[in-house]
Amino acid sequence: MVRRRHPGLAAAAWLGAATVSLCMAVAGCQAMTAHPDDRIAPPIAACRAEDEVGAPNPNAPGGWNLVRSGSIDVLCLTGTLEAVRVADVAAALRRRPGSLAIVVRSTGGPVPVWLGLAEHLVGRVGLLVVDDACMSSCANYMVPLADTVLATPDSLVVWHGGPVGSVGAIERQGIDDIGTIVAYDELARRTDALYGRLGLDTAILEVSAEPPEGGKLRRTIAALGRQHDAPRTVGGYAFAPARLARCFGFRNVERMWHAGDDVAVARLTGQRVPGLIILESPGDRSAPAGGPRPTC
Repeated sequence: MVRRRHPGLAAAAWLGAATVSLCMAVAGCQAMTAHPDDRIAPPIAACRAEDEVGAPNPNAPGGWNLVRSGSIDVLCLTGTLEAVRVADVAAALRRRPGSLAIVVRSTGGPVPVWLGLAEHLVGRVGLLVVDDACMSSCANYMVPLADTVLATPDSLVVWHGGPVGSVGAIERQGIDDIGTIVAYDELARRTDALYGRLGLDTAILEVSAEPPEGGKLRRTIAALGRQHDAPRTVGGYAFAPARLARCFGFRNVERMWHAGDDVAVARLTGQRVPGLIILESPGDRSAPAGGPRPTC
């Protein structure tokens, strides 16, 4: 076992106040009702066994473990990974060649860390298991890697934009410092190269940064009966597996648990973080503003 943890994994309720700053949202389809896949529990148990609190807070700094579950190596990624050195994880992975599973429980974190890990993991991930949450950088860089993605019931897998090399993306970030623009452009080029290797469309990183179309948010809030206390902006999108496949080329999410339509996802999110709205998608489209918009 390789173990690297950052202090501060308190057993507090997950998705605390810091998570409200994440852009997220949920909507779209019917909840998946298939029986839980028997591949989910063993790697989660192996990862949780190495944490004193058993189910660490995905919004804490967190860290990583490399453990065994039966005959399989499992990389456990918990929290934001803000103190993780990619070189340390890469060195451990070199000592354990071959296919592995990953268990994630994270609200996201620094793009350079998650992207750096993904670049070392291409071609090695047979199974990704989402233990309750995979958001932001976690969704951007871990979900694309695996042959199969599975998730525990009531999990949230949420996108809210990412580094892509368009003028519109840079404008949305509000970047005006040349040094920051250069750094952002480097991350965008690496992200584009990663998605290209995996046969995926980086449009997901632009679409998920857009506001919802028309009255989508208003209708969802009305359906929830929260007109007087609901936020007026969307934090991101928990795209349904069918939309991920049809619009962005994901071929590994067919069996991933998903809450359902906008109302179902927003209701689940509200149970976790009152005051946060997540939808399934901004609208029926597969390309960012200004580009072609085939129906999806």
